[in-house]
Amino acid sequence: MLERLYGTEPGLRLDLFLSSRMDLSRSQIQKSIEKGLILVDGKKVRKNYLLIGGEEISIEKKQDEEQLIIDMKLDVLYEDQWLAIINKPAGLVVHPGSGISGATLVSGLLATGWPLSDLSGEDRPGIVHRLDKDTSGLLVIAKDNDSHRYLQEEITSRRMKRIYWAIVEGQPKWQETSVEGYLERHPRKPTTYRLSDQGRFSRTYFKLLDTSKGYSLIECELDTGRTHQIRVHLKNLHLPIVGDRDYGSRTSINKAPRQLLHSRRLELVHPDGDKMIFEAPLPEEFQDFKKKFMT
Repeated sequence: MLERLYGTEPGLRLDLFLSSRMDLSRSQIQKSIEKGLILVDGKKVRKNYLLIGGEEISIEKKQDEEQLIIDMKLDVLYEDQWLAIINKPAGLVVHPGSGISGATLVSGLLATGWPLSDLSGEDRPGIVHRLDKDTSGLLVIAKDNDSHRYLQEEITSRRMKRIYWAIVEGQPKWQETSVEGYLERHPRKPTTYRLSDQGRFSRTYFKLLDTSKGYSLIECELDTGRTHQIRVHLKNLHLPIVGDRDYGSRTSINKAPRQLLHSRRLELVHPDGDKMIFEAPLPEEFQDFKKKFMT
């Protein structure tokens, strides 16, 4: 199967660009580039190729199985001819990838019969940005390529506001703070990330909403949107997310059925020019934890 992506970050190395968008390590991507399985505008390039912007990147992938189409009764908060806003439940993978089989959010999107953009690749129709499997909340879906490009530009230019809520272990003394730095895959655990002096720049703004009995509710506003960004940044602040099995602490990892991170609020300008604000209700897991451990 041939997957197609488009270069959206001028000046970034091809292997770094792809490592943030594929479920493969950077070394695996570099080997695929060297073998000619990854082409830019139909031509073989070096692994350190710098994106110009707008290139077509084609990736030859094995087609292990047909794309599943499953009626999931998605929680659709808004939908029109250009886009949709979905409230994703925890436990649902957004799209298929390496080592991922079975139902994904894409399976449910295909079942709606909506037209969907294809700029993120054939196995990611409509997907403009992602949430981790165990993160719940708001996702914007593009129905055509023009809307996809517009929404992607809203994200990369920081005009779209993406605000998350997290319950963490610890009680900070600050009311507001931020973390910034470069994120790279962890060399000993390549499914996770760490702050480093290389990789992709990341920044998150944090605000304390509530704190009690050793735990806190934190608002997290993305400036950039790197894989695992909020989770790594909170760990760096010594405030691991409750239930986070990759970055959490042993004392709180089993106190919640999943990581307590929720995409709470989206603020965007619609392609027609209207400003829109969406909020996803706080899931039961958050309510239960607060009642049991914070009151």
